[in-house]
Amino acid sequence: CELQKDKLVRTEIGDNNDDCQVSWPPDKTLVLVVDDTASKRKILCQMLQNLKLHVLVAEDGVQAVKSVKEFEASGSNVHIICMDNIMPNMSGLEASKELRSLGCTSIIIGITGNALADDVKSFIEAGADLVLSNPLQFPTLTRF
Repeated sequence: CELQKDKLVRTEIGDNNDDCQVSWPPDKTLVLVVDDTASKRKILCQMLQNLKLHVLVAEDGVQAVKSVKEFEASGSNVHIICMDNIMPNMSGLEASKELRSLGCTSIIIGITGNALADDVKSFIEAGADLVLSNPLQFPTLTRF
């Protein structure tokens, strides 16, 4: 990917170190939102578009893997993948493992309603760079 993890810039907004936001290269960052629930996809897409990011969607892990392969074959890159875990056909864990085994270097953000330590650990072990719990809030997306 053109945008690597170390290219995400945390910008301090105040004296509180927790009060940060992420600076994204404008008009360059492509995010793939993967979720089987249409309402969750729509909400997350709106939040990401408010951050001036370009957004694509997939309804399950199979579509996600296919989309990433197609983009890479065309010479383009998906920079960030927001991956739900529990989906039909292929879970987020399975899709993350598959993408990593194919050499995908996109930033994978696992999204799960199961935020127990073991669930987070499983997502990280599958290849996620970060795990966020549902329901996502807009401020959460600007603080990782």
